[in-house]
Amino acid sequence: MTYGKPNQVAYVVGRDIGAADGVFLVKMPDGVPQALLGTAAIIWLAAIDGVDPIADLVAATGESAEVVGPVVAEFLDSLVKTGLLEVHDD
Repeated sequence: MTYGKPNQVAYVVGRDIGAADGVFLVKMPDGVPQALLGTAAIIWLAAIDGVDPIADLVAATGESAEVVGPVVAEFLDSLVKTGLLEVHDD
């Protein structure tokens, strides 16, 4: 299973605009702006780039996949449920 950014979600990466590290996103046209910071930003960006979010977080933090895997899976599910991420069945 892979993930993608829904068409109605607009985002900007904080470092690209000289802001705090993180991802700032909104469901267009009238959604509430959201900020994903730290590991949340790493996970979301990995997911929309087609990279394994668990492996990316393990590489970024040094934690084991057994520790972060269940937490990442739960977070990805919450992003899908709120419409900030979509599932692409492979």
